[in-house]
Amino acid sequence: MIERDNLKYQLDLVFQRADNVRIVYELKYSHAPVGVEVIKTFARAIEIYKAHNQVSLHRLITSASGIEDALRDKEFFDDVIDLNRLLEDELTS
Repeated sequence: MIERDNLKYQLDLVFQRADNVRIVYELKYSHAPVGVEVIKTFARAIEIYKAHNQVSLHRLITSASGIEDALRDKEFFDDVIDLNRLLEDELTS
């Protein structure tokens, strides 16, 4: 949990790779695809995190229902993992 300006921000998951890049995950469990509204709070949390950690970040979103085209078009996240697609691929393999 990150606190700034009397507001709390949360990074759901952070992994550090061997090359010192940190993968920062935004995890969303919703019944509808995630829209662009996720960018504002995630971007603020990233901004605060980077101010205290001088590292490169790889932004990734994982969603149970995918993301809206408008969010994909923003190219804010470096990667997207759609859990439904992942499970479908696994079940059909």
